[in-house]
Amino acid sequence: MKMKSFLILVLTLVLAGCANEELETLGGGGGSSPGVSSGQTVLFSNNTAVTIGDTDGVRTRAMGWTAEVTDKVNDACWLAMDVKPDRPSNSVYIKSGQTVVYNKYEGNVDKHIFVDGTLVLNENYKAGAGFIYINEGGKLIVNTERLVSINVFNYGGEIEFAKKDLYVGKTTLRTVSDLDIEGKVTMESGYVYVGGNFMCAELVVNKDSRLRVEGDLNLTDDKGESEFGDVAHVCVEGALYARYLDLEESTNVHVGCKLQVAKKLELEDCCELTAEYIKSSKTEISGATVILREGGLADLGDLCYEYSRESALLFKVMGSGKAMITCNECELKGTYSLKDAIGSNFYFNYEKFYVYVTNKKGNWKEEVACPGMTSDGCKVEIGTTLVNVATPNDYVEGGCNPGFTPDEVDPEPEPEPEPDPEPGISDDIELQIPTEIEREWFAEADDFAIRVNGRYEEEIILEGNATTLHGVKISESNLKVTLSGIENLSSGDEYTYELWVWVEEESWNTFTDAERKAWVSGDGDGTDITEKCTVIAPEGYSVRKNVYAGLGGQKDTPYIKVSIHVVRD
Repeated sequence: MKMKSFLILVLTLVLAGCANEELETLGGGGGSSPGVSSGQTVLFSNNTAVTIGDTDGVRTRAMGWTAEVTDKVNDACWLAMDVKPDRPSNSVYIKSGQTVVYNKYEGNVDKHIFVDGTLVLNENYKAGAGFIYINEGGKLIVNTERLVSINVFNYGGEIEFAKKDLYVGKTTLRTVSDLDIEGKVTMESGYVYVGGNFMCAELVVNKDSRLRVEGDLNLTDDKGESEFGDVAHVCVEGALYARYLDLEESTNVHVGCKLQVAKKLELEDCCELTAEYIKSSKTEISGATVILREGGLADLGDLCYEYSRESALLFKVMGSGKAMITCNECELKGTYSLKDAIGSNFYFNYEKFYVYVTNKKGNWKEEVACPGMTSDGCKVEIGTTLVNVATPNDYVEGGCNPGFTPDEVDPEPEPEPEPDPEPGISDDIELQIPTEIEREWFAEADDFAIRVNGRYEEEIILEGNATTLHGVKISESNLKVTLSGIENLSSGDEYTYELWVWVEEESWNTFTDAERKAWVSGDGDGTDITEKCTVIAPEGYSVRKNVYAGLGGQKDTPYIKVSIHVVRD
C-alpha cells in the first residue's frame, strides 16, 4: 500500500458575484488563522467542535507566504568582476601616453587589448573576439551610441561616453567604478556590472539582459519611463531612484536597500520584485510577486490592483518574521479579495478602500471596509487580521528601511479552558466518505468555515487556547469527519460546517487513468459524491450533507469539500 502526503491549504473563499457557495472551487493562499497547537479537534466560540480522523501523524505548518533568505535573489546578483588576466604576448598593448583610435577603417577588436593609455572607439568599429581591459590610469572613450558584440572590463581606469545615449547589445560591460551617462541607456542581451553608482536619464533593460549595480542606480528623467522587461534580471545592492518605473512581464528585480519611485511604479504580470523598503507615490499592479525582507516596508501610495488571469498578485516575506504594506487609497478591479495576495505575516494599512461592484444594476466604484462587505452583500477579504494596527516609522535620510511599529494592545485574558464533556452527554455526528482509492493518506486540516442560516459567521473563530484542527488520517478508502458538541447549538437555526481537504499537486500525477476519470466523472471538473457518503446522527437533529470531489488550482489539485448542515429540533 502506497503512502501519500496530503496538504490542506488555507481556506480561500472566492465569491464570484457571491454565487455558487456550495460547490465553490477554491485556490490555496496566504489566508490567516489564529495560532494553533497539536491535535485534531477545533473548538469554536459557540461551544461546538469539529474532529477530523484520528490524532496520528499530526504536523504543524506556518501560515502566510515566505521566501528563502538569500542575497543572490536573481541571476544578475551573481555578476562580478573577473580576475584581471595577465597580458599575453599576442595581445594589443596601448601604453601610457599613447592614444589609439578604432573605427570602420582602422583597428579590429580581434585580440585582447590592454589599455594603459587611451583607446577611442568610434562609430562602426570592427568588433571581434577580443576583450578590452582598461587598467588603472588607462582610458576608454566611447565615441559611439552603440556598443555591440564587444567585451569591456575596467579595472580602475576611466570610461568616457562622448555621446548622450547608449545602446548595449550582446555586450559585456563591467567596471569597478561609477558609470555616468547623460541620456537614455538601452540594454538588449547585454551584461553590465557597475562596482559603484550608475546614473543615467532613462534605462530600458530587455531581452534577457543582466544588470548588477553595487551602489545606487539613479534614473533622473522627469518625464520618460524606465522599463525592465522581457526576462531581464536587475540587481541593485544600494538604492534605486526613478520617476517612472515599469517592471514588465517576467522581469526579476532585486533592490538591496530601497526602491523610491517619485511618480508611478507599475508591476505587470509574472514580474518579481524583492526589496527591503519600497516607496512609491502611485502603484499599479496587474499580477506580480513582491518580496519584502522581514521587517520590511512597502509604502505604495495610491495602490490600484487589477486582477489578471495570467498572473496572481502575491506578497511574500523573506524570512520568518513579518513585514508591512501601507497605502493611502487601495483600489481593486476585477476582484474583491486580497486573501490570496496578503497573508498573515503582513501588517496592512489603508486610509480608503475601493472595489468595483458589478451586477445586474450596472457597475460602479464603491468605498468599503477591508475586511468588509459590498452594498450588494459580497465579502471583501484579506488574508491577514493585522489591518491598521501598526504605524510606519519616519524615514531617516541616508538609511535603507525605516521599518514599522505595531500598535500596543492590552493582552487578552486567558480564557477559561472548556471542561471535558461528561461521558454520554456530548452528541456527535459522523460522516464517512468513500474515496475508492486504495491508499493510506495523511493530511493537515486547517481549512474550514461555518455558516448560520446561510451567512458566513466571522465571529465564530478558533479559541486561542483550544486543541485545534490540525491532523487528518484517511485510512484505506474512507475519510471520517466528526462533528461533536452539537448539543450546544441553538434550536431552529441551521448551522453549516464546511471543510476542504486538498491534495498536493504531485499526488495527482500518481493517480491512475481510472482514478483520474472517476474523480472528474461528474461535470468534468469533479464529481458529486454525496450519495456515496453515509452520516450517523443522534435523535433530535435534522442533518443533511453535501460532498464534492473536485479539481482546484490549475485543474491539477484534487480536493474534497464537505458540508454538514445541522438543525437542532
